[in-house]
Amino acid sequence: AEMTFEEREEEVQEERAAERFKAFAPALGNFSIQYNLSCAGIAIAVMKSCSDEVGKSCKEGDFPEPEWAKYLLLGTVFAGAVLGMLTMGYLGDVIGRRGALVITMSFTVAGALGSALLSWGDNNVTYSIIACCRFFLGVGVGGVYPLSATTSAESAKHDGHDSRRVGWAFFWQVPGGMAPYVVALCLLKFHQQNTSPSEGFVPQPGLTSFQFRVIMGLGALPAAVALWLTLKDHRMAEPEESHEGDSDAHQTSSGGVDASGDGLGAHDHHELVLHGSNPVAEALSHPVYFRLLLGTGGTWFLYDVAFYGTQIFLPQILDAIFETDSADPKKQNSLATESLQALLVTAVGVPGCIAAIMLIDPPRGPRWILVTGFATMALAFSLLALAFTYEATDNKLLVILLFAFVSFAMNFGPNVGTYVLPTQVYPAEVRSTFHGLSAGAGKLGAVVGTFIYEPISKQFGLPAVMWTQAGLCVLAVILSVSFLPLDRELQDAGEHPNAEEDEEQMDNQARPLLAAV
Repeated sequence: AEMTFEEREEEVQEERAAERFKAFAPALGNFSIQYNLSCAGIAIAVMKSCSDEVGKSCKEGDFPEPEWAKYLLLGTVFAGAVLGMLTMGYLGDVIGRRGALVITMSFTVAGALGSALLSWGDNNVTYSIIACCRFFLGVGVGGVYPLSATTSAESAKHDGHDSRRVGWAFFWQVPGGMAPYVVALCLLKFHQQNTSPSEGFVPQPGLTSFQFRVIMGLGALPAAVALWLTLKDHRMAEPEESHEGDSDAHQTSSGGVDASGDGLGAHDHHELVLHGSNPVAEALSHPVYFRLLLGTGGTWFLYDVAFYGTQIFLPQILDAIFETDSADPKKQNSLATESLQALLVTAVGVPGCIAAIMLIDPPRGPRWILVTGFATMALAFSLLALAFTYEATDNKLLVILLFAFVSFAMNFGPNVGTYVLPTQVYPAEVRSTFHGLSAGAGKLGAVVGTFIYEPISKQFGLPAVMWTQAGLCVLAVILSVSFLPLDRELQDAGEHPNAEEDEEQMDNQARPLLAAV
């Protein structure tokens, strides 16, 4: 029987509610990613503090950090993240998005709670337990990267706004990165002052332990909610659905590669994107996919290498803005000041992230965002290098403007584009795996970026660091242009003809994508 207007309207409302429900879990997963990656910095600072004092004025913190832990804590979470990106991304294509998300969110919850609740004993034992738990946490948050992106891309009917939908899911990493510092500022209020403010804080045994455990343990909360939402969502798209029948399934395979070598683009359900029983193995052995991976993974790698160079010169810029090199030890060594500075650094990048999301849909696209963003980053780092070379950093206004431009540039384009692009260029059968491979390459770039710049700075000075970053961004532009298909061709591949239309139209649609790759 034909549906009435009221029944159709009710069905539309139900579909919209389901789409919002499906979009919320990936957004919450991204919030969880950045909260858990960022919280360790402020939590460890709290552990090493003496009643909110850090730095030289604090001779012996409440939980002194062993020398071995300085790099191991960072290394374990990075190693776990890379492992999670690779394994959970693969599981997303093998056992389905929902099952893989349940596993990876469980790792995240367990790692966050373990860091907070199991870390008892002397300093070596405490930091050892935290390092082990953060490895499992890294596996969890690493796995969220490819799975949240693919579920965002597949969560609704394809209406030309797929890239923006994935971008908004990624956006929640920004408030996730700010949240640990907001939590820290609230917890620092627990200090009780003496009757005379000049006498400082009253020591309170156990307060530091309470503070760092709350900061780390709260990372389990968004992951637990996302896990619950995932368990409730029995309609979450699985990779095999893209093989079957309806028009939406055709669209989830857009941007794919025909393993026979005929090209990239749209395919009907009689000629699947990957024809073998093991599409992941087939794609990994196919040269076209390798070239695409050079584009998606290579640009992500270069972005993270360039991004982590800012840790070398950011303290000097913040000193110039906040005048924290003044003679006032309270101003220089306050945990509250460090938290406020971290919030500012993240907040300044918000406009760039939003601008990238708003511009990522047609007629532009993720490739345009990447190329434009990397070119903007190259310009920003070059201007900063010139300012440091000619000692123009004494001008506070100039420093603020350059800092704002660099922050905007780093968040506009590559920060969003590297996350979104794999969801658009790989077919549904291997989308999660190749997103994980691309993200893993990015995290390896973060490791490289953590270690290469300090020797460059010591040997050649800070301007050399910035020129290196600018050069890496230029190289990323070359990779984007050379190995990624044009946005127009990706958009054409997403517009699937009806089954009754001439198959020649589909063949003509596929040829430009092969030429682009």
